[in-house]
Amino acid sequence: MTKFSFEITLSNQTIASDDLAEATFEAGCTDATMASRDGVVTLIFDREAADLETAIASAIKQLRDAQCSVAKIEILELPAAA
Repeated sequence: MTKFSFEITLSNQTIASDDLAEATFEAGCTDATMASRDGVVTLIFDREAADLETAIASAIKQLRDAQCSVAKIEILELPAAA
């Protein structure tokens, strides 16, 4: 497994509330750090997966399970080539 770092911006949330943090954690986003600024909520993931597509797809599914909508995905760091 390889660790991928990416940021997901939510479109249907404006505050990183305790309820939102709990919902995303319970949905499986235990490898994400949540923040909000100026009405925009983001989650930064450090996710281990076989590939980047799998890492992002699993994060999106978990966020949808937590009733969140994704507005944007930004790759923060790709693993170094071996």
